[in-house]
Amino acid sequence: MCEFVYDISMRNHNVKRPATRGRTQKTGHNLQTTLRLPKQLYERIKSHVQRHQTVSVNEFIVNALSAYVRAVERKAIDDAFLGMADDKQYQREALMVAEQFAASDAESLELSERDLIGT
Repeated sequence: MCEFVYDISMRNHNVKRPATRGRTQKTGHNLQTTLRLPKQLYERIKSHVQRHQTVSVNEFIVNALSAYVRAVERKAIDDAFLGMADDKQYQREALMVAEQFAASDAESLELSERDLIGT
């Protein structure tokens, strides 16, 4: 990995920020931290920014990390439900609940169809 000095040309405004060597600094609702990126990755990100696909390298990284965290959290939820597909007791209970609500589901469907055609 390589250390990079922040490229001032990538900033969209000039703001003086104190140096934070090895620490995290809180700025409003955001935290400021140091990030080390492989050179090739940094160059690819910078290329996207220069093509105006995002405002700054920071915004690009925040968007990418946000998407990754959402994907990891979604996978954890999906993994938690995987066992239900093979759980015979759960399948029986789900079928029983579906049967108990079949009449009200049918009535709701009929009422919504009436609303759609205006009768």
